[in-house]
Amino acid sequence: MRAFTVLSVALLLGAFAIAGLAAEDKPNFSGEWKWNAAKSDVGGQPMEDLKVSIEHKEPSFKFTATGTAGGQEFSETGSVTTDGKETEDSNGMLTKAHWDGATLVFEFHSADGSVTGTARHTLSADGKTQVREAVIKSPDGEVKQHIVMDKQ
Repeated sequence: MRAFTVLSVALLLGAFAIAGLAAEDKPNFSGEWKWNAAKSDVGGQPMEDLKVSIEHKEPSFKFTATGTAGGQEFSETGSVTTDGKETEDSNGMLTKAHWDGATLVFEFHSADGSVTGTARHTLSADGKTQVREAVIKSPDGEVKQHIVMDKQ
């Protein structure tokens, strides 16, 4: 279960890092974001704090995520693309990202295929709230997450 928890946190960080601007009609998720615990459901995973900084220049997204999960502090940086090309993050997860209208969709899996998932990111009309709806499947089971981040 511990491995699943660490992997869930890593997927959460990576997926939040990929939200961004693809074209004129696409939302711009760039900026500083803070997790809103009161409005979120992390699917039973331990999360005490999460902050994500996103720098976007389409199709590239650079991110830094810091926080506390399961009583342990973490920090992660990385970059991904939204052009449909599969990229590998620092945790060995392979991700393809693409736009579905104004929603940024991520499909990810571990190299051995034991962990798979989909995450859909949307931005509120005022640009101040980012929402992530995700389903993550692993040998430990399925986790559904509703994550809300507020722009700082």
